[in-house]
Amino acid sequence: MRLSVKQIAISLVLCCFSLSLFAQEKTLAYYNTHESEILPDAQATFKKGEYERTIELCKWYFIIFGDDKADSLRKKSERCAQLSQDMNDLKTNGDLKEAKLKAAAILSLNPDDASAKAMSLIEIPESAPIDTFAVKPPIVPIESVVTEHEEAITEEEAAEPVQAQVDEVVVAPDPVEPEQHITSDSQPFNPRTRFVLKAGASIIDMKQLSQSIAPGGALGLYDIGGSPIGGEIGAYFCPGLSDSSASLFGIDASMVLRTGKSIYPKLT
Repeated sequence: MRLSVKQIAISLVLCCFSLSLFAQEKTLAYYNTHESEILPDAQATFKKGEYERTIELCKWYFIIFGDDKADSLRKKSERCAQLSQDMNDLKTNGDLKEAKLKAAAILSLNPDDASAKAMSLIEIPESAPIDTFAVKPPIVPIESVVTEHEEAITEEEAAEPVQAQVDEVVVAPDPVEPEQHITSDSQPFNPRTRFVLKAGASIIDMKQLSQSIAPGGALGLYDIGGSPIGGEIGAYFCPGLSDSSASLFGIDASMVLRTGKSIYPKLT
């Protein structure tokens, strides 16, 4: 029995439709026996922008395999689903500028999203410019006003000489302020970084006074940066005690804290 071309075409269409319907009806029970298909199917639905289906497949992957291999795809799908909802709401409300920003965010995660691509291609109409012009107030001419008193002045009164009266003005001298003698105690204290150099001697053993004198010195840095904090480091050297031929050398460090003007207690 020979089939016509029309019958073969109808058969192929029915076969493709059956396969498509079968692919859409894949359930958790199906993937229990076809484990290798679930992750590729989730990736395919993500590219199509079917984020809810992708999230569902990622959850099934965790149920079947028990690992988090599909968690990154699930989180990305949840983010894209929220962005898609926001994009559609903004588009419905007429806010195309913000909707295009949401579309750009979706495409950064899924470059194959068809809805985001279509939204990114929409052109936003520019608003017509508003002409601005300066409004100048009308110019009102200023007319000279002649009072009744000025009209009453006759030409004879205007011709009479006017005697100017000059009042004697006494200018009082400026008060002289007494001179103020500024002493060093009255000047304000302005702390600044100070470098201090000290020299002295220490006694190591009072019983051997002449042999245990240790000369030394110290270098200090006070009021660092204008603060009350400073530091000091010193060293001393003892040539040798009577009971030992060895020399004694020591170094000490101290912290200096200003508690008042020119008062610096030292903490060793």
